[in-house]
Amino acid sequence: MVDPARCELCGQPSAGSFRADFGHLRAAHPRYARGLVLRMVAPLLFLAVMGALVAASAPTWAYFSALAIGVLSLVVGKVESRRAREQANVRSAPPIRQIMRDGGFRFVLLPVLLAALVFLSLH
Repeated sequence: MVDPARCELCGQPSAGSFRADFGHLRAAHPRYARGLVLRMVAPLLFLAVMGALVAASAPTWAYFSALAIGVLSLVVGKVESRRAREQANVRSAPPIRQIMRDGGFRFVLLPVLLAALVFLSLH
């Protein structure tokens, strides 16, 4: 079981705020922090590229580049964070039950929403 009051990678006690905890990640675990940021920014990057393509009246096939950029950012972030977890000798991914308990429905809904956006942009 993961203790939310401690850093999962090194066991350091949490400072109690997101800013302090993320500062600890950036200082002590920079590779993990980079991966986490890439994973958090992926949906925003997708939307920004989609917005730019719409504003530029890009052809329909160009919208797949937005999807590719978003997915690439997500995959690179996942690989970075997984490697950092392996270096810290921590399980590379939490169990599926913990993921679902910690808000995993977004992992089910996000691909469906992305597919719907692509489908709707084609029509």
